[in-house]
Amino acid sequence: MLFAISAALFFSKNIFLGWIFFVLSSVILILTYIFIKSEITKLEEIVKAGKEKDFNVKHVYSGLSEFNRLGSAINELIEASGKLSEIRRLREQEFLTILNVIDMPVFIVDHNGKLIVYNKFSKNLMRTPQESTTLQYYYEIFRYDRIITFIKEAIASEVQNKDRLEIEDSVFESLSFPFVSRNEKFTLFLLGDVTAVDRVTKMEREFISSVSHELRTPLSVIQGSLEIIENEKLIKKNGEKFVSAIKENSERMENLVSDLAKFSELEVWLKPIEQGIDLSSTVKKIYENFLQTAKSKKLDFKLNLQEGIFILGDLFLIEELVKNLVNNAIRYTESGSVELSVYLNGFATLEVKDTGSGISKNDISHLFEPFFRVESSRSRVGGGSGLGLAISKRIVNLHKGKISVESKVGEGTKFTVQFILLRKIN
Repeated sequence: MLFAISAALFFSKNIFLGWIFFVLSSVILILTYIFIKSEITKLEEIVKAGKEKDFNVKHVYSGLSEFNRLGSAINELIEASGKLSEIRRLREQEFLTILNVIDMPVFIVDHNGKLIVYNKFSKNLMRTPQESTTLQYYYEIFRYDRIITFIKEAIASEVQNKDRLEIEDSVFESLSFPFVSRNEKFTLFLLGDVTAVDRVTKMEREFISSVSHELRTPLSVIQGSLEIIENEKLIKKNGEKFVSAIKENSERMENLVSDLAKFSELEVWLKPIEQGIDLSSTVKKIYENFLQTAKSKKLDFKLNLQEGIFILGDLFLIEELVKNLVNNAIRYTESGSVELSVYLNGFATLEVKDTGSGISKNDISHLFEPFFRVESSRSRVGGGSGLGLAISKRIVNLHKGKISVESKVGEGTKFTVQFILLRKIN
């Protein structure tokens, strides 16, 4: 407006007064520019400080209401950002505290390979602080090629992975879990140290194997001697019951030694499970082998069979599984029936059903544990070792199958095993 007045004065030939208004207008314009620039600079500095997480800088109100409103809004924004930053810091601290409580290496890597967060147990697998102060990526930070390869493969696959990593004298069961947060991809890694467990397991296997091997020779001598005594009738009639007791218990011990050896072998089974097996004919053959045993107990032994059902597996192990289940059913059924079935229901299904004494709900959850007994009255019936069902469970697991039990005390038990079907031949 002052410029307009000065222009009017120039046109009216009042040049001196026009110049005065022109100079005054210029001075006011320059001062206004300096003031506005100063206020904008202050606001920029406040925003920059907030961006650098310094939330203590505040706008000092000027006399201009427009800047006061803008400054007030920025102050509120900076204050809210400060509160959010503090909440985030506390959450991160809580998260790190939880991670450090977990007594195994745990860390997170983003999709570019940058190590985002890790707990104190992860440091044992990293380079020394002097080597890694400026490093950010997992392949720069971790010392061991086996870990680096596992991380690389896990990030590339974008699916959950599991592997067994042998690093120096330690063994780690390693897991990776991909996840997405704020549209960014990350992978969580957990490395469980199972060195001690592996060592104990190995010692147990070696002990079982050694004991099984060492017991076979004296057992053979005992049983051979008993046969000679029986054949030559070297014991008087009153002593026959003692010979019978020795023979029965030596046979039971032989079963135990045999099952211990099987159980130990299955724990470290390395043979490929890739043989095409006719489950129908395998079950039929075992059914025929047990017919006489069932007949001696006057049991109704039934076979329900769909022909031509094939699975992928190991014939020796499948035969062992079926024998265990059928043997148990006959052993614990005093009267009634035992029914053996093979059929299709989306899987190749084996079913063994009996009308025996049954099993309580509390005992079913422990049924596949080694040496578990349902009740004392069943203890070692028929020379059992107490390992049959544990062996059966392990065989099913090796074949990637599923075994389940249904039972009611006093009414009987049904074992159902499901295998992945290889093919069905009509």
